Amino acid sequence: MPNRHSLFWRLVVLVAGFCLSMIWASGYVGRYIDRTSSFLSEQARDTLSGYAGEAQAALQEGPEAMAQWLMAMKEREPGWLVVVDEQLQPLGGQTLSDEERQKLTFVRHYDWPMS
Repeated sequence: MPNRHSLFWRLVVLVAGFCLSMIWASGYVGRYIDRTSSFLSEQARDTLSGYAGEAQAALQEGPEAMAQWLMAMKEREPGWLVVVDEQLQPLGGQTLSDEERQKLTFVRHYDWPMS
C-alpha cells in the first residue's frame, strides 16, 4: 500500500473529484436543456394567443361567426381544430366523437412545459 502522501493518493483524489464534477455537470446541463426545450417558443405562444383572441371575438359575434372563423382557420392551419367551453363542450356548431372528446383531456395550456 502506498504511503499516505504519495503521488498515487493525490491522483486518486484528483480523478475522483473530476468524475464527481463530470457527473454534476452532465446533470446540470441535462436539466438546463430539458427546461429550455420543453416550452414553446415566444413566436408560437404569440400565434396561439392570437388564435385564442380571434376565437373569442368570433364567439362574441355569435355562432355563425364562430362557424365561419372555424372554416377559415381549417383552411389556414392544417390539423385538428376545436373550440370548447370550460366544460369541454364544442362551440360553433361542432360535434365531437368520443375519441376526440377523450383527446381534450390531454390538452395543456400553451404556457406549460411539454413532456
